[in-house]
Amino acid sequence: MPRKRPPWWFMPAVMVALAIAAAALSLAMLPIAQG
Repeated sequence: MPRKRPPWWFMPAVMVALAIAAAALSLAMLPIAQG
């Protein structure tokens, strides 16, 4: 069966999700790093 092509907004959405995850991770690490 042929694979369906992902929509054009798929890659930007993935990158936005990754950026949000990275920002949330750094925000969570901030208090830990400051001790």
